[in-house]
Amino acid sequence: MMALNPVMITFPSERAVFLREENSKLYTTGAYFIGKSSVEMPLLILVPIIQELICYWMISYNDSNVSIVLIHLVIYFLLSVAGNSIGLLGGCFFKDVKVAAGVIPLFIMPLMLFSGFF
Repeated sequence: MMALNPVMITFPSERAVFLREENSKLYTTGAYFIGKSSVEMPLLILVPIIQELICYWMISYNDSNVSIVLIHLVIYFLLSVAGNSIGLLGGCFFKDVKVAAGVIPLFIMPLMLFSGFF
């Protein structure tokens, strides 16, 4: 969920420009989403891989098989993409960053509760 907060904070500031350009029929919502996601994808791939490769061997998980490490990296990448998507969703729902930052934990806490963190 590391990718949640930066996206949640940046989208409300881009909202007025997006609505103006979308109302002018310069591009569709799908094109904006695909463009924004493709620009963020290199960081969503690179940062989790570096972080998890360091943490994986610091914690000394099972590293006897390379496929286990790759599965771990893929799962962590998917979690990063999910956090990015939840942050974008929260940024789209609320016009004010303070309101979004206050309400998003209400959605995140049940996810953490049922995922086994508590």
